[in-house]
Amino acid sequence: MLPSSQANGPGLRWVLWLQGCNLACPGCFNPETHPFNAGQRMEISSLAKSILDAQEHIEGISISGGEPFIQAQELAVFLEMIRQQSRLSVLIFTGYSLNELGSIPSASRVLQLTDVLIAGRYVQSRRIASGLIGSDNKKIHLLTNRYTREDILASFEAEVHIQIDGGILLTGIDPLQW
Repeated sequence: MLPSSQANGPGLRWVLWLQGCNLACPGCFNPETHPFNAGQRMEISSLAKSILDAQEHIEGISISGGEPFIQAQELAVFLEMIRQQSRLSVLIFTGYSLNELGSIPSASRVLQLTDVLIAGRYVQSRRIASGLIGSDNKKIHLLTNRYTREDILASFEAEVHIQIDGGILLTGIDPLQW
């Protein structure tokens, strides 16, 4: 997770990368999020509390992965906690199409709690890496009227975070260009 980002959606956002993905899109920027037995386990209520404690300083939450909808039931519970106690926006990146999400249990609950969904497999040969869109087949679904397509496309492509331990975190839709 990253508690402060301007390259993962409109405004200052808390970013969560959920662990686990079986889509295996060639050229994926986040392959370290694919194994199901890696990452850091967190209690949903503890994670929600951390974000809610920071809500004065952020506009919303961006959720990526791995594949967030592999944990759709847990994600729905988490987003319900956030929505009940804040006005934070929710943006989710998924490799599934909106149509495919229809067959995933709890996905409809998640979508009801989401402002923007960026959906579709990453296709390396169609890479554009601009405005939160990795490849030109991906679709922006504005599920509420909170944002416009222009708001999404105006997002920064990349940012660099230097961590306290000296590590470097590259994030955004096109951090490899940096």
